Amino acid sequence: MSMSECVDNTHFDFSHNCDICHGPLQKDEDDVVILYNRRFPTGAWKSARAVFRLSGVLYQGDRICPCPRGRGTRIPGCAIVHDYCFKLFSPNEPSKETLGHLGRYLTWSKIYLVRHGERQPPLVIPDQLGFPSAALEKAGDEVGIPLKMLPPEITIAIQGYSQDAPFWCLTRALALSFEYSAVLSDTKLVTVPLTNVHSWRRGDASPKLGNKEQELPAIIRVTLDSRGVSQIERLSEHPLPFSSRNTSGTKQYIVADESGFTRIKTHFQGGLSWLWCPTNHPGLQIWDTPTPPLTVLVDEPGSPKKSKPGDPEEFTLDQCASSINSPSYFRFKTVDLSTATGLTFFYSEAGNVMFAIHVHTRSLPLAHLCRYHAKDRLDNIIYVPLPPGDEIEWLAVRESFDHRPYRYVGGPSFMLQTKLSGTVHVGLVKRRSVRTTAFSRDPKVLIRGGPDHQYRRLFSLFPRSDSDIPQEAYMPINVRGDLTTGRDYMFWSWAPLDNVKSAEVFHDDEEHFKGLLLTYNNGGQRAVGECRLGVDASKPWTKPSRLHVAKWNADGHFGAGHPVRGKFHLKMEFGDEPSAIEGSETGRSEVPTIGRLARLNTEAESMMPIDGIWEPVSEGPAQRC
Repeated sequence: MSMSECVDNTHFDFSHNCDICHGPLQKDEDDVVILYNRRFPTGAWKSARAVFRLSGVLYQGDRICPCPRGRGTRIPGCAIVHDYCFKLFSPNEPSKETLGHLGRYLTWSKIYLVRHGERQPPLVIPDQLGFPSAALEKAGDEVGIPLKMLPPEITIAIQGYSQDAPFWCLTRALALSFEYSAVLSDTKLVTVPLTNVHSWRRGDASPKLGNKEQELPAIIRVTLDSRGVSQIERLSEHPLPFSSRNTSGTKQYIVADESGFTRIKTHFQGGLSWLWCPTNHPGLQIWDTPTPPLTVLVDEPGSPKKSKPGDPEEFTLDQCASSINSPSYFRFKTVDLSTATGLTFFYSEAGNVMFAIHVHTRSLPLAHLCRYHAKDRLDNIIYVPLPPGDEIEWLAVRESFDHRPYRYVGGPSFMLQTKLSGTVHVGLVKRRSVRTTAFSRDPKVLIRGGPDHQYRRLFSLFPRSDSDIPQEAYMPINVRGDLTTGRDYMFWSWAPLDNVKSAEVFHDDEEHFKGLLLTYNNGGQRAVGECRLGVDASKPWTKPSRLHVAKWNADGHFGAGHPVRGKFHLKMEFGDEPSAIEGSETGRSEVPTIGRLARLNTEAESMMPIDGIWEPVSEGPAQRC
């Protein structure tokens, strides 16, 4: 088929993964099944077999084309599955009714919202860990893995570390086939505006609707999960912010006044529901908590009213301190600071994007992001411990601007002060003008909004506080100059070396220093460099009295053959006896762990030490630890 014929076809949105088992579709796989509906969601469903390519599916019959090209926006209404997964649901040639039931079941789980007049890719919401015992038993029998004999908690833990393994894809397909058999299939399609719905829960044949005599509560809450719309309900008033938490991370929520859902249609059939958001809608705000803060429209005096109904509007979050205003469409992720035993911040390779935060808790002490566990990953990982008895007293979001005026020029950094460990800096050190864009004393929740890897994202703190912390208090007096004289795109960390109760040194496979975790006599902890708990090897010391540090020049080049300057490898030990570190090319130092200061600067793109100083504390106020 020629290019001109291709672009005139109906183009569908498609995935590179099977819509049943979520396993990858292999290149040149000639046994995939397409289920499609050209008048989705109300038309008739059809199926075809095709060959999968990395650029799409090699099939252009019936005037459809699941490839990346095509005029206009690709539309939903298409599922692509492995042939063997398809046969789990329909071992024989399916009837029109069965095909429609299966197509609806697979595609109504995908939620397409809009942003700035463009339809976004489907929301990705993770599945809840764990499978029905029947699916787990059948999958285990087929491949000879008797996981059914293990307690469910152990099985879930194994799944958490290997979710992409083929065994779990098989188990997921079997579990979905069992769930599918229980879904209603003989109900008629009902299509109504979302603003007419009083309540609905997955499995209900039809929604409960309002009537003219009954005034519906003004607030609508829509609950979403990996299977699509789970529940629609009405609330008499906007919930108290963060009064309820979603700890599993497997649900998302849209909570707004009914005016925010104008022009959105809901379809109901077979115990399922699907939202249709038109492209002229300004967008919806999606949260990972059922009780988000109220969003208030920003009313700028003298600004003209927007003429188009689909134009994005800007909002601010009530009772929150925010770095920027929120647009109409945003996806928010929240960090519950009240239960945290530590925080791990994930920065991009260049350090200008903070794309994830892991909250360490007693039940989840280790970060599970896949790149956290990769030995060759290029991300920068910063750990802030919050041991028992410690808590965050204040937290500030800081951003760099130049003088044209206040043009944003880099990623965010954070300053926080804890009860036991003092002031901690997270993020890049910049020489440009830095100002505080959000501040909270006794913060409960840290909010970040926007697509992952977006250059500038919203960071908000709940509750909002006026910053009464003087600028010079953002850094310890002994190293205050480092944040203004250091190089751009540097990560900077420090810790006092007195009153140390124990130390843990993290290193790579060649025993090169990566990070230092110190525990003090008062129970506080500080991290220097990069500490990946449960991933990198480490050596512990108790009651250390002397620190031994040795340097190695790093091999490598920068740019067109220019030698790397300033980079080095470190090896570190604690002990009373002379150091056993051998082979140092640039010298070693041995300092007592009394009245000393440890500081380490690392380059963003390599997380390799640029310079490290283990120096006497200068005259000034005593450190908090």
